[in-house]
Amino acid sequence: MRNVHIILLFLRLKGSVNLASQQLLSMPMFIMNNFTRYALTTLLQVPHHIHHLIVQEIEERKHRVLLTSPEMCLEHPKFSKLMRMPEFTQGILAFVVDEAHCISQWGDLFRKKYADLEKLWSFIPDYIPILATSATIPLHILNDIRLKLCLSEAHTFTVNLGNDRPNITPIVCRMHGAANDLDALNFAIDEARDPGTNSFTRTIIFFNTHDLAYKGYKHLRGLVFAETRAQIDFLHAGRTRLAKRKVMNNFKDGKLDILCATEIAGMVCNSFMI
Repeated sequence: MRNVHIILLFLRLKGSVNLASQQLLSMPMFIMNNFTRYALTTLLQVPHHIHHLIVQEIEERKHRVLLTSPEMCLEHPKFSKLMRMPEFTQGILAFVVDEAHCISQWGDLFRKKYADLEKLWSFIPDYIPILATSATIPLHILNDIRLKLCLSEAHTFTVNLGNDRPNITPIVCRMHGAANDLDALNFAIDEARDPGTNSFTRTIIFFNTHDLAYKGYKHLRGLVFAETRAQIDFLHAGRTRLAKRKVMNNFKDGKLDILCATEIAGMVCNSFMI
């Protein structure tokens, strides 16, 4: 399940610190890799059960990047207190709200604090920019995000890169049954096979649940010869960290051709070189 991520970028550091590995265990690997790529290595995912030494490190701005959440910013006893301290917030370079479409989709339902992010403006200086990002923002959602973040349309710079990718082809097929009609996936084998070879065109098939992704993987492997079954695998958030890393690397390196996955694959497509 995707959540709104609040990312705080700081202009400068007041020292340096090496992070213990357990502080980053729950951070998605692709986020860590992207930060590392841009040399933002002093980063911290702010835990809910935050130790007083971590609070001290944050207060002293020993981390260049903080990955947190709306709930932490608005209501956590310790971290929210920091967010209300001018001497702390004046060092913030930018406020990044990732997966911003969730503000509109979930803010009125079970994640109430998503709809209260406008309160951030009372915490931070008005010269600090807020960047709201998402891969899925239709116009009505964009307007709602502007409203809930108190972003003036006249003073907001909007970049729409679109989702038209020349190397991705959408295919719509009629399914004769419900989502568990796995025979509807047979085209992925029939149409993805490269003529004259034992390989397939690189393909990601998205499923709504972990269970369906695994069943789809088993179904497709049952349609091919034994020597090509290793080119099909599955990916979802329920797999171990080591397994996810192995699948991602194999797909990126071309060792896998067909991936049965949940939406987690859509979050790491850049890593897949698609």
